Amino acid sequence: GPYKNLASIGFGFDKNGKITIDETKLTDAINTSADSLNSLFMTAGTTTGTGLTYITAGNSTKTGTYDVQITALPTYASDAAASTQTSATGTTENLSFSGSLFGAGVTLAVPQGTDQAGLVNLINNDSRLSSLLSASVDGTGHLVLTSLKQGSNGNFTVSSDQVADTSGDTSGLGSGIDGTSVPGLDIQGTINGEPATGSPNGMLTGNTGNATTGGLQIQYTGTSTGL
Repeated sequence: GPYKNLASIGFGFDKNGKITIDETKLTDAINTSADSLNSLFMTAGTTTGTGLTYITAGNSTKTGTYDVQITALPTYASDAAASTQTSATGTTENLSFSGSLFGAGVTLAVPQGTDQAGLVNLINNDSRLSSLLSASVDGTGHLVLTSLKQGSNGNFTVSSDQVADTSGDTSGLGSGIDGTSVPGLDIQGTINGEPATGSPNGMLTGNTGNATTGGLQIQYTGTSTGL
């Protein structure tokens, strides 16, 4: 903006070294370019990339124009059952959900006689689970649970008190290590070619010790990788 220093908005010193203010200049600055005026008193930044937002700078961030490279977008954790459910549950089955997505954990009792469609509906309509993950059936007939929170904050584990076998009368989730678990990953990228640490909500922060971008934080909400 037009205001680069305090003198440009009316600040100065008298012969005794005391600060003086030209009220006309200051008022004009306030009315003409408030954003430029603000940047004199706080660290400011702007972005030009779609979905890219400047958040804040660190004590070691250097002034400059920097390219942001997004190398990987945040992903969603999922867990696929080890075996398929082909008939109604033969007994009451207890599913235990834990991990960062659930905090203290959730236990869901699946009544005896619940078929796979009923199990999907039971999970998707449980008030403790429905805002955190969704249940579906993949093309091979396996139950799939998918986190609704992206990145590492959405990671979870699920286990059953019934074994996953070929009987087909359980959820097929097994002990928690029988199925296929895919962790949610945080955003990944660099700022000015320097390493940055990603977070689940799309934040990238320049690593401590970087030559120019230490502590610089931006957020990316776009849907493609690259510059």
